Amino acid sequence: MRVRLKNVWSVGPYAFSGCPNLREILCENGPTVICENAFSDCPRLTDIRFSSNLRTIGESAFRDASLKVLCLPEGVSLIGNSAFENCGRLESVCFPASLKEIGASAFSDCLSLKQISLGSVSVLHDGCFANTAVESVFFPLSMSYIGRDAFSNCTALRMITLENPQVKLRGTSFIRCTDLMHAVFLHRDREEHRVLPRPLTQTDLTCSLDRFDRMIHDPVTAFFRICFPFGLSDSVHEKCLALMRSDPESCVRSATRIQKYLNSKQRERTEDALHSLLISIRDGN
Repeated sequence: MRVRLKNVWSVGPYAFSGCPNLREILCENGPTVICENAFSDCPRLTDIRFSSNLRTIGESAFRDASLKVLCLPEGVSLIGNSAFENCGRLESVCFPASLKEIGASAFSDCLSLKQISLGSVSVLHDGCFANTAVESVFFPLSMSYIGRDAFSNCTALRMITLENPQVKLRGTSFIRCTDLMHAVFLHRDREEHRVLPRPLTQTDLTCSLDRFDRMIHDPVTAFFRICFPFGLSDSVHEKCLALMRSDPESCVRSATRIQKYLNSKQRERTEDALHSLLISIRDGN
């Protein structure tokens, strides 16, 4: 069964809930709002093509669907509580820059979900990615709040990277993430000109990060802060961040080398030198 939504402003609550044969949704010129439970309990729903008009996805809107890939269009600003909860076949999610808030349990119990790209999200509510298969997460500079149990029981999660040192973490944000080994804190310090080339200890953590060791089942075993010094070119900054996102574990192993390059004299901080360093890191040398 295929549903085509054309020139529809809103899909109301429970509009297609419990349709066992619904497989595909095609949106043309709308809707802007998908209300609560609009497509919940549709176990054969595998394909959704959203229109660029979509702005809000309501509570439990697609709960228990069989989606494998989810790529939301630019313009979406809010995903409601439990919107994609228990989508057991969902493997990857890509969020647009317009998205600012992900509701409680929005993707909880998506047991196959390994890849998420948070775009410019600023708020993750309680349990939003709990009990998923994510392996690493890059939290952008826009991230300001990570709620209770946001990544609880993510037993495959090995690394998190945070750009915003002031992000507020709740007490159980990463509880029962038993394989979480590394947390990388990125900081571009354009005012104080500080550099921190050594691994952080528990006493180095400030603000909300000072209790990070209590937020997981086993204490994180390696803290690193890569500090981008004042005057660093945007090109070098972006290339380093791209490496952090694509291969965070290699960056942890090579954190001292990266910081040494960033701390070097400006005339030595050439694009060619950075290119050689990045190739060496990617090749494991």
